[in-house]
Amino acid sequence: MSKISNRRSARARLQLLTPLARPARPPYLPPRRLPRRPGERREPLSVDLSPALAAAAAAHGLDLACAAELCLERALIAADLVTLGRRQLLQALLALVGSATVNRPLPPAKARYLQMLLAARAGALPTAAPDAPIAIGTDGAGDTIVDVPLRLFPRVLDVAEQLTACGAEELIEALALEIAAVSDGRTMSEWAALAALRLSL
Repeated sequence: MSKISNRRSARARLQLLTPLARPARPPYLPPRRLPRRPGERREPLSVDLSPALAAAAAAHGLDLACAAELCLERALIAADLVTLGRRQLLQALLALVGSATVNRPLPPAKARYLQMLLAARAGALPTAAPDAPIAIGTDGAGDTIVDVPLRLFPRVLDVAEQLTACGAEELIEALALEIAAVSDGRTMSEWAALAALRLSL
């Protein structure tokens, strides 16, 4: 009987033990802004980035790779218009972006991306020093690798060298075009093609 009593007593003492407190987990906080357009498959591209573009991206609080990507797609749109003999349409497109509005629900990731773009254009994002490292070459440009949406290949190879001449003006135009495109649920190229068609009718 004493053995049984001892077992019961030991079992009772074990039941009274207070379990160790688990360390508190930090609450999950979703990212406040997305540096790039979500849902894109990307491939690396070696480019020369001008110090002016790096400075402009930093001044707007933009990821340098995002700034390069936007400027490359803007350059592709401009190149297409030149090929069609409609160079002047680029300014007409830029005149349209001011009236762009969100006319359909956007997925959460793209909605956050649009908010980031709007904040960057308004200068409301935290600014930082230009991304490093960027090796400045004898031609005044920086050699680096950026990952570019696969949908832009191989055409992007024809305009990559234009990044050496890109600065604040080109970045501001690219931001405006991207904001209009995302607001309409399209890529920049899709939005520009449709807008150019409407202007030509």
